[in-house]
Amino acid sequence: MNKLKVSICGRIFTLSTDNDVEFVERIAKSLDADIKYLMKEMPSLGLESSAILCALSAYEQKVKSDESIDNIRRQVKEYVDEAGRARDSRDRALQAGNEQRSENEKLRKELEKLRSENKSLKEENEKLRSSPNTQDDSEAEKTGSEAGGNTYCECEDQLVLADSIPSSITIAIDQQEMNRAARRSKARSEKRKNKK
Repeated sequence: MNKLKVSICGRIFTLSTDNDVEFVERIAKSLDADIKYLMKEMPSLGLESSAILCALSAYEQKVKSDESIDNIRRQVKEYVDEAGRARDSRDRALQAGNEQRSENEKLRKELEKLRSENKSLKEENEKLRSSPNTQDDSEAEKTGSEAGGNTYCECEDQLVLADSIPSSITIAIDQQEMNRAARRSKARSEKRKNKK
């Protein structure tokens, strides 16, 4: 703790302070000047009244400073709270953006997979269209339609219309087999008529 002596309006005061000595001396000189100024401007005021008026003025400045500091603290707190809310909002937006990006990436991969599957299916379809079995089927159908519009198949001594066979079963019949089946069918029909 610092000890010093200051002179205010001709009176010596011994002070003990934790503040810097030069700082306290500067304040004492300023107070001395203010009191002397009041006494010079208003000679009717005595030393005591001038000192009280200076103290009142200094106290008013202190109260205003305290209010200003409180106002600044309140504004700083509002700014900090607003910054916190903005940070939370930004964090939520970033999280939502990350989730959206993740969902988009997932959908993109799924779309790529579906495109790849679609491409494979198209290639498989093209292979099936160009395979020899498919050509034989179309030729058999064409030949069948030329031979009277129906395609027949002999199954266990029965002549069956190929259209009655489920569509999942594909039977390719060449022209000779079809002609033989037609002759057999005609012969059987004639036998049945002769028996009757």
